[in-house]
Amino acid sequence: VLDGNSIVVFDIFGNFIQAYPENLFDDIRAIALFSDGLAIVDSCQVKFIGTKKIDNSLADTSNGNLCEVKDFVFKQNKAFFLSKNSLFELPLSNTIKEKEDEK
Repeated sequence: VLDGNSIVVFDIFGNFIQAYPENLFDDIRAIALFSDGLAIVDSCQVKFIGTKKIDNSLADTSNGNLCEVKDFVFKQNKAFFLSKNSLFELPLSNTIKEKEDEK
């Protein structure tokens, strides 16, 4: 759950699991589930936390559109981003694709 500029994690029953404090992030725009962790659009870049299966890379060919993201989702080796005026996609890096295929 996005709580201000921090992230709080609960299980499916609503029990607290952990919190990622505000000082880890600059300006969280959106969060999404990815693999066994979270992906966060923070300060115009995508960061991954809580997963050991991927590196921390996503090829940004969005021409600055990541700064305007409102929501995003991962599907079929692509990341789809929704901003106020557009929907765009970015391919996942080869490292991420290979690790996801191993799952």
